[in-house]
This record gives sequence, structure tokens and C-alpha cells, in this order.
Amino acid sequence: MSDQFGSSIHPLKAIARKFESNDYPEMQDLDHGTEPPVDADLASTPASCPVLSPQHIQAPAILIDNALTIVWQNTAAKVQLWHLTDDSVDTLPADLHLFDLLFNLRFQQSVENWKQWVIYFVTQAHSAMPLDDLERMAGERLEEDQRNVFISLLAELPTTPPAVPLKNCLPQIYNDGSMVEYWVVGTNFDQGRLLVFERAQEMYRRSAVVADLEQRVRMLRNHPQPVKVSFFVLAARLNNDDTLRTEMLDEEYSCLLQRLWRIAIETIEEYRGVVGHYNGNRLITFFLPVEAGSDNSPLSVIQCAMALKARMNELGREWKIRKGWLHDIDLNIGMSAGSEHVLMIQSALGENLMPLGEAMQVAGYLSSIAVNGQIWATKNLIDQVPRHDLKSIRFGIFRKDNNRQIFISNCFSRIRDLTVDKNAPAEADIGAQAVTQIYDRSTQGG
Repeated sequence: MSDQFGSSIHPLKAIARKFESNDYPEMQDLDHGTEPPVDADLASTPASCPVLSPQHIQAPAILIDNALTIVWQNTAAKVQLWHLTDDSVDTLPADLHLFDLLFNLRFQQSVENWKQWVIYFVTQAHSAMPLDDLERMAGERLEEDQRNVFISLLAELPTTPPAVPLKNCLPQIYNDGSMVEYWVVGTNFDQGRLLVFERAQEMYRRSAVVADLEQRVRMLRNHPQPVKVSFFVLAARLNNDDTLRTEMLDEEYSCLLQRLWRIAIETIEEYRGVVGHYNGNRLITFFLPVEAGSDNSPLSVIQCAMALKARMNELGREWKIRKGWLHDIDLNIGMSAGSEHVLMIQSALGENLMPLGEAMQVAGYLSSIAVNGQIWATKNLIDQVPRHDLKSIRFGIFRKDNNRQIFISNCFSRIRDLTVDKNAPAEADIGAQAVTQIYDRSTQGG
């Protein structure tokens, strides 16, 4: 990206540098105690300004200033939006301009509706500058035939900027008749705009998730009396919560919790979980069948727990950079299975699921004894995983042998044999529950 700046410093360079992939070459080693180098620009970044990296924007994205200069773009934008190859990238000018991409021969040969893309960007630019300035830019950047096409497109635009926001759905139609739709999301800066192009099917997937969750909840809503269903419970508790709350300003801690639970809820809903309760540093989720009596997949609960662990690792790396601290951000997770009567309770704040058995209590207790992002599950949940799917799960228990810890795979232990905590509620014999710890297959037990 530095080649695009030349010797002068662009007003958006400080922002664009946050996207450099080599700013943090040791980021993957943060969990092993290696801290990333801090450059002068980042050291002066306010704590309220999160530092971004390419991993956070996987969709095509471009950073463009008010003069329509491309300050930065990721590889996804070069390949998916502009259809550039390594050879064609080398032919582009160092001071890359939006017109250089829109009127690039490869782009026009690949995208049948390329004129629609020109109109879209020009209309965006028209909200910040008059048409005369756009025409002047075209005269400076385009060849005569390209300039004539551009002027003819300008004639189709209104003389005043649009009073209503543009439709954000922008299709890209290819010569073979296929099409990809992008939802364009923009963030304004004083000197320009960051545009992210999300594939429309990613947006539609959210609607499908909501529809599926609605179907699962409707099954309970349609029964005014408690209905007996087989379900799974996932309880999550923020690890090291007291330390985080003590070391952070209350407002900052609240922002962290808001971000953490938003990420967690999005992840849970992707795996068709319904959030039942959450309170400060804790959250309870139910995985319900589509209909009473129908099968429910225990593997999706376990996969959800592993996805939550991965997402928290990402959030932790971001906050290590943002705060300059060494704390991890982990969720301690407990999972259980139950076949119990469940009641849907209506309140002024919405609906709440109320299981009338011990499954939620057991999952919550497992999340309480878990530490440092551990994932614990009951034997009755693991027993419901199909035999051929068990191979994808790594679980087991550590046993003491003199002064050594020995990992025994595919093994369980009673809770009372794992902890000296005798405060388990008497009405549910939690201490007798057989449980196991689930590990990521990419790690060794420990």
C-alpha cells in the first residue's frame, strides 16, 4: 500500500495504516505471550478507537478519499470487485484513482453492467461535489473515448444531489449471465469514506436464521401449558470478570460487555440457539427442536461452543492491542441435555423460556467451575452425539498420577471428584453428574 502514497503523506494514511497486514506480524503468537510491536502511530491512537486489521474485513473493502483516490483496498476488492490479476495490478498507476478501476478494460470485459457501477459511484460522489468537478476529474484521468462515455452517463444524473439515500444493493452481472449482489456499507471520515461490499446472500442468511429460530419458539408459544421437549442448554460466563471490571472504567467495561454479548448472541443464533437469560457476565442459551418430539442435534451445541471460543480469542487479541494489556477474554462454558417440561413466560420486556428441570442448573454450575475458557459438557449430552460424529470431538479428563497430570481421552468424571466446592444446590444432585472437558482438536489436552 505504501507504493500508492509516493513520497507525500496522504490525509488518510493514518487510517489506512490500520489495515496493513504487516503491522502485527506476531499477532498469531499473542496467546503464547509474545506481544506485537507498537509503532508510533498506533501508540498515539486513543483507547476508544479500535485498531483494525485485514482479518476483520474479509469482504471486499476500499478506502476512498473525497477526490476519489483509492487510499487502500484489500485483496478481496482487487479480485472480486475489479477482477484484477497480479499482472493487471502492476499496470495500474501508483496514485490509483476510482476512474482507473471503473474504466479498466478488464473490469469492463468481466462485468456486463459496468456502467451501472460507474453511475453508482458517481452518484455517491455527487453528494459531496458538483458535477462540474466530476467532469473535470474525468478530463484529467480518462482517455477521450472514455471521457465521452462518462459525460453521457453524467447527463443521466440529476443536477442536484439525491435527497434520499441510495439503494445499497449493487449487483454485478457477468457475461455468462451469472450475478452476484453486494450490499454496500459505508463509514464516513472527514477526508473520505470506507466502503465494504458484503455479498447479499450473507445478508439473506440472517433472515433464514431468524425464520428458523421463530419456528422453534413458535412450537412453545402455541402451547399455553408447559410442553415436554428434549433440548440442550449452553451456559456461558465471562472469565476473570472481577479483574476486568476492576481495571477498566465502568463505561469502558460496559462497552466491552456490549460488544462481547453481541458477538456471542450472533454466534449462538448462527447455530440455531435461542438466548433465554443473560445477566451481566452470564448468559443461558437453549437449543430447541423444530417441533416437540423431533430430533435435535447435540453436535451443533458443541460446535457453537467451539465457535464462541474462537470468536472470543479474536476479540481478546483486538483488546490486547487496544488496551495494551495481557488479559485474555474467555467465556467459561457448560453444556447439558434435558428432556423436561418447558414453559414460555410473557412479560413486559418480551418472552422468557423457563425449563422446569435441572438441565439449566447443571449447565450453569459447569460454567461456574470452568476456568480460563474451558468447555465442560455432561455425559448425557455426549451420549447423544452419533457415533460417527464423535470422531470430530476431542474430550476427556485429566487424572493425577503422583505429581503428574495424565490426560485420558473419551473419559468422564463425577463433578464431586473434580472440585472441592460443596455448595451445589441440594435439590439437584449436581455432584453425581458425569461430565467431561471438550478441547479444540488443534490443541493438545491441557
